[in-house]
Amino acid sequence: MPGSLPRKIVLSARQERVPRATSEVKARGGENAAGRGIRAVSRPLRVAFAGAAYLVSARGAGDAPIFRSDEDRERFLGILESAADRYHLLCHAYCLMEDRYFLLLETPEGGLSRAMRQLNGVYGQYVCRRQGRPGPVLDGRFRSQLIEKDSWLLELARYVVLVPARAGLVTDPAKWHWSSYRATAGEAPVPGFLAAGWLLSLVGGETVAEARRRYRSFIRGGLQEGTTTPVGFGRDPILGTEAFAKSLRPCLHDSALARAIAVGKRRASRPPLQELLHASLPRSVRNARILEAYRRHGYTMQAIADRLALHYSTVSRIVTAAEMEGLRSKVQGLRFGSRARRP
Repeated sequence: MPGSLPRKIVLSARQERVPRATSEVKARGGENAAGRGIRAVSRPLRVAFAGAAYLVSARGAGDAPIFRSDEDRERFLGILESAADRYHLLCHAYCLMEDRYFLLLETPEGGLSRAMRQLNGVYGQYVCRRQGRPGPVLDGRFRSQLIEKDSWLLELARYVVLVPARAGLVTDPAKWHWSSYRATAGEAPVPGFLAAGWLLSLVGGETVAEARRRYRSFIRGGLQEGTTTPVGFGRDPILGTEAFAKSLRPCLHDSALARAIAVGKRRASRPPLQELLHASLPRSVRNARILEAYRRHGYTMQAIADRLALHYSTVSRIVTAAEMEGLRSKVQGLRFGSRARRP
């Protein structure tokens, strides 16, 4: 079991600069702000590389609810599973509240921003259609904190699933059906996107049953101890030891190079497009292969279209239709499972 948390590393979460001239602020849509002397603030710093782990969170725009029904939550988890499959994410823990959510994600191949763009974008479109709601659903993009897995992941996983209990909504984390606690503890089926095994390996045990028992004890220990918010939670962009921060300096100074290396490794191991696609395939098989080439192996739609002598828009429609069909199946499965689990 982890003891006290390691000393946090504080980096500048936002990079600020004063505009050089009023004309520059006008171009950014900030003429009135310039007149008041307000500093222009860029997007939060994000450190991205293959194998990184993050605590990700988002709030509703204007503190409005993100989820208004169980159907909304089921749809969100279905989209999360689709994004995890497409971008090869590992989700170690999650919790859905009414006006915010928390995800503990690992990115073996990088691509956090792309995955979150799909998750928040597709879910936001769903909410706007369902509720006839104008404007954004979420307050900005999303907040992410890069974490050192060995020293922080287990403690943050406990914090995430205890959010409803700390908010006074339940007294037992098992009573909150919209977190990863029940699945990790062996009290509910494990969804396809949840990597429960890694957390269980951290708590130890000779058998899976013993690891789950230790996990339940560790989580409930957080309530008994009255644990507070981990130092730096929700504020600092990197949570880890000094050695961890030093190891990230190459990524901080050349994030484009880190991303290029990750993409290069992925492309080196993928099968040639000629092996995946050829004109003699039946249409159903061809469409499945198109989706595989695009999602799993990272081929562009234009490359796929050129290989099959199809128009780009045709390939786009095939990919979209296949993804929507997969999402509908996942949402139906989640809905059935959640109803079966309710007491």
